Amino acid sequence: MIEKEMIDFNSLHSVYQPIVDIEKNRIVGYEALIRGKGKWANPEKLFHYAYEKGFVIPLDLECIHKALDILPALSLGQMLFVNIEPITLSSHLFRQSDFGKLLQGIQKKKPVVFELTEGMKSRSIPLIQKGVQMLRRWDCQLALDDVRGIGVKFLELLKLKPDYIKIDRSIVQGLSKNSFLQRMVREIVGVSQGYDAHLIAEGVENLHDLNLLKRMKIRFSQGFYYAKPEKELKKILAAKTPNGLFKPEAGQNFRRYKLSFDAENDYGSRK
Repeated sequence: MIEKEMIDFNSLHSVYQPIVDIEKNRIVGYEALIRGKGKWANPEKLFHYAYEKGFVIPLDLECIHKALDILPALSLGQMLFVNIEPITLSSHLFRQSDFGKLLQGIQKKKPVVFELTEGMKSRSIPLIQKGVQMLRRWDCQLALDDVRGIGVKFLELLKLKPDYIKIDRSIVQGLSKNSFLQRMVREIVGVSQGYDAHLIAEGVENLHDLNLLKRMKIRFSQGFYYAKPEKELKKILAAKTPNGLFKPEAGQNFRRYKLSFDAENDYGSRK
């Protein structure tokens, strides 16, 4: 039996978590997160197994397809953030895929941002650069995911000229009470300004951390403070938060965001 047959790709589905403009309290996009069933409910275990058995690229391509299914439901201008493994980005299978055709005519109205996951640390920059160039030809954007601090590898990855840098939840949660984390985040803010990259703080769970991020001039955030990932996405989505309601686009009506998420299936890293 082929190993990948042990995983039913049809059982995989995407959930979506809003990314919010901190200043305007407005949803500007969503990150697509893959979920499975049973032993594969944890995406980290799923991808670890796929790497071991040598079918991570087909799995990743399937996850990307499922993530893109939501594009028609997004409001104009809203972004969709999609995770991609570096090995996939640098492979001929991705270059020969139909994603370019799928995205044609859509991404300018509903921009697609591909997030390089932690696996990028095991790949060389030149190989990744070729995949990034292809994304640019498709008018897609690039995000560096799970950034935890300033280091040699991070500085090398900045050569890819990312449009977004996502600050990992490990240095966001408890930020308001930890001066060491604050210094780390300020360093990332300083470096990103020199590369004209927007910052997104992940894992925001309380108002104190959010207010400090705002004072640090970080524009975007996501996390449980706003909403947990949700499988069902409405065209017009709003969630009541401790400091008010998400603001809809001008002229739109909105209704309260209804959560139907199993907290046991919320994971970090591949998320």
